Amino acid sequence: MDTDVVDITVGIGCGQTAYLGSTYVLPAKIEAEDFDIGGEGVAYYDSDSGNNGSQYRTEENVDIEACSDAGGGYGVGWIEPGEWLEYTVAVPAAGQYTIDIRVSSLSEGGTFRIEFAGEDKTGDVDVPVTTGWQTWTTVSAPATLESGIQVMRFVSETAGFNVNFFEIQAPTTAVLPDLPLAGYALYPCYPNPFNPATTISYDLPDQVNVDLNVYDVAGKLVRKLISAQSTGAGRHEVVWNGRDETGRVVPAGVYFYRLDAGRYSETRRMALVK
Repeated sequence: MDTDVVDITVGIGCGQTAYLGSTYVLPAKIEAEDFDIGGEGVAYYDSDSGNNGSQYRTEENVDIEACSDAGGGYGVGWIEPGEWLEYTVAVPAAGQYTIDIRVSSLSEGGTFRIEFAGEDKTGDVDVPVTTGWQTWTTVSAPATLESGIQVMRFVSETAGFNVNFFEIQAPTTAVLPDLPLAGYALYPCYPNPFNPATTISYDLPDQVNVDLNVYDVAGKLVRKLISAQSTGAGRHEVVWNGRDETGRVVPAGVYFYRLDAGRYSETRRMALVK
């Protein structure tokens, strides 16, 4: 009896990839028209055929037109109930992010939700009447996200509005309940972007065990800068030389540094350039 071997890929990567060639790393601004590659039923669902507007990605059925909002570019219009768009994103650290969505509506307003990894994370978000298809305003919604690479899906609940972009803001400091914020701080590294080294500074209100680690965009540990070290109160500085645990120079790209001090935790972003 002959046997055939078939390789099957499911989930992220099954015919779906980021449109601009690299996954969005949060925080990030995501243009609505830059939804993933994959086609109808994979990266998006549009209820009518053809690209009304025909201004951008004309081979897709998503309806895209030129946008007169600040910054120009394009927006998604002719939205109908149940239509959706997907974007592959990397969430470097779990936390409550804020999503600002740029929208417009001539006379009806509308409603949508945003899902991550198949879960509704925003609930219904209302779009107000702005009195014009090119009269734009920003609506916001919090979203508590888990870390990791996942798919963000915009889902329209109603017709009657346009979307320009999504701007996902970094989470507030991640701290467990009952731990006061006073005295703890993780500062932006400097320089940033950097090459070949950058300095990371942080404050502690009293003596505590500290871990300071560097991660790549997939959440993989790159370098342990401080490991379970008892550290006194005050301002502290650590230099990262752009090398991993084996001493090799890491590739250019976006990295994240995370401070864990007792029950306090915070993550910030940095970029190594070559």
